[in-house]
Amino acid sequence: MLQNPTQGVMIPGANRTPRSASIFRDEKGSNVKRLPVHLTSDDRRVIVRPFILGANRVRSLFARIESVNEGQIDGLLRAVEASYADRHPKLAFTFHEHYESGAAMIGWTRHWSAQRRLLAGAYLTMEYSIDSAALFNPSIVLHPDQSGVEDGGVRFVMSMRATGEGHVSSIVFRTGVITADQRVEIDPLPPRLHRSRIAPDRGYLKGLFARKIKEMGISSGGVVERVLSGLEDRFTLVDLNHVVDNVRNGNNLDHRQQEHLK
Repeated sequence: MLQNPTQGVMIPGANRTPRSASIFRDEKGSNVKRLPVHLTSDDRRVIVRPFILGANRVRSLFARIESVNEGQIDGLLRAVEASYADRHPKLAFTFHEHYESGAAMIGWTRHWSAQRRLLAGAYLTMEYSIDSAALFNPSIVLHPDQSGVEDGGVRFVMSMRATGEGHVSSIVFRTGVITADQRVEIDPLPPRLHRSRIAPDRGYLKGLFARKIKEMGISSGGVVERVLSGLEDRFTLVDLNHVVDNVRNGNNLDHRQQEHLK
């Protein structure tokens, strides 16, 4: 039995002093084996995220960047990339994405060179350490891919709550194998992290979607049923938002029903 898997395998840079395995009895009298496996926080595991603090700050920033001589732009951008590119893949894509968000916020339409836009995006970007404070709330399930696992063993996926700077929580995942002789082997962590993004065109099955809503125990006074009736058997997030808007605008909904639509 795997007991308290957050006391799991070490991640790079963590304290590597292992705890020896021990056997004890739980409250039901069953023998439980505590394994010498530790999972600990690491403030070097960082992602990049938007750093956009309101329209006035963005407008002031863009005005200052516009005043920079074009000949200086390339050198400033190269200095930023030299400091961060080894930790973050597709850094130019991230800078461009953050520039676009800032420009849309203030209605910025000036014609800038690609390098100047990337520099502006860099100023709208921050690093964030996702698990610098703690890792906890582990939960493991069987991995859908069991290929290559030796007889008697299983591959698993573990989810955990990671708490980072500012005590902002993220969901993180580990994979590994429990062997036939009850050893737990955690797969090595990737060298770089990145944020997950919602794919707007992802497809959903109405039957599975309805079942999940039922499992969540949502009692909506009929508003969920109205939304489901307007969906095809297969639908996208765009389709769902369109139907939700129609239900919201075409019906006299009370406060509780409005909250369910959100």
